[in-house]
Amino acid sequence: MKITKYEHAALVIEEAGKLLVVDPGIVSKLPKLDNVQVVFITHVHGDHLVVENIEKILENNPDLTIAGSLEVLDELKDLEAKKLAVNDEDRLSLGEFEILVGGDNHAVIYKTSPCLNRSLIVNGKFYYPGDSFDLPTVGVESIELV
Repeated sequence: MKITKYEHAALVIEEAGKLLVVDPGIVSKLPKLDNVQVVFITHVHGDHLVVENIEKILENNPDLTIAGSLEVLDELKDLEAKKLAVNDEDRLSLGEFEILVGGDNHAVIYKTSPCLNRSLIVNGKFYYPGDSFDLPTVGVESIELV
């Protein structure tokens, strides 16, 4: 597994030559990406979700699946793509990626929890909480960083 961190919240996870893109928000400057199987959006805030970035990814990867909460998918309702609503404890098998979905709400900001937030564990090796303080509910394999 190779993980590439981009600006702010964006990540690209590579497994066997296939890509999973996480949170391509407004701050992210992603290169042209091929072989994207999944785009996973943790929540609706613009620093994690911007339609234009997803459209750019879709241009080269028309068969990808976009995964996110119902709130996320509502933001993307005009986008022609495969979409998958995800909830806490869902287990997804999407190409090279086994994803365990977690989480419920975004971290509290100014005494309120402003939106749903989904975390993900990818192939049992990588945990990403989005903007929550939730800890993984299952063990995550430790990996060596190089």
